[in-house]
Amino acid sequence: MQIMQWPLSKITPYGRNARKIPPQAIDKVAASIQEFGWRQPIVVDAQGVIICGHTRLLAAHKLGYEQAPVHVARPQAWLRTSARPRRRQSHTRPGARLSSAR
Repeated sequence: MQIMQWPLSKITPYGRNARKIPPQAIDKVAASIQEFGWRQPIVVDAQGVIICGHTRLLAAHKLGYEQAPVHVARPQAWLRTSARPRRRQSHTRPGARLSSAR
């Protein structure tokens, strides 16, 4: 995973993010970043829109940071796993009869 430092001005919150982030959550994440450093980057798409990490961005602003670690997710990486229909798993071999309880 490649992580780069981006200016906060280049990172855009996802406009349709339904989550309302309470100030207490921002305070906790800011305290964690101060104590332990960045343990997880902000994940963005190729246009810089946040996929994961809205609270981290707000905490960085609160701390007065100018940059944050960012990972740019490649579309084919997450499309392959989430958009592909899953095959139904069968726990019996084809043509096998299920025994009924007596």
